Amino acid sequence: MTADASLGDTLGDALVAYQAGRAGFELPAPVDAVTRSLDIEGLRHAERVGEELPRIAQDHGATLSVHGVDQVTGELRATAKGSPDVLAALAELLMAGHLADDRAAAVNFSKGTHVV
Repeated sequence: MTADASLGDTLGDALVAYQAGRAGFELPAPVDAVTRSLDIEGLRHAERVGEELPRIAQDHGATLSVHGVDQVTGELRATAKGSPDVLAALAELLMAGHLADDRAAAVNFSKGTHVV
């Protein structure tokens, strides 16, 4: 027996919609693109990653602007624009060590933009 590749997405969407309904929470409509602030923590080579990330994001159809790098603490602040699935994949790959020659301990997204 085989299943269509989209079956997992369909089941996931159904489960989330069901749980949201049970909690009395109305889900917003899906969007094709978002802009999010990122706080990336735990980098060994924050400056180098800060130089590489804009190009890597662009290669995947997103844009990323670095606003601050702290080499001592290994933190990087940026703003990213793109599809939610691409931004999530980039964050996961960065934490797994497969995106750059470094591994982030955490990637935090927020809706606001950084004040620099």
